[in-house]
Amino acid sequence: MRDTLSERMGAALLMAPLLLFLVLAYAWPFLGVVKWS
Repeated sequence: MRDTLSERMGAALLMAPLLLFLVLAYAWPFLGVVKWS
């Protein structure tokens, strides 16, 4: 149980920056539109 939990936490820590980058890349045009309007 603890092993799978630690592995899941490690995977989450590895995936967090990637997910954040994807969200930023997806929202960037919307942020630009809001900034210019």
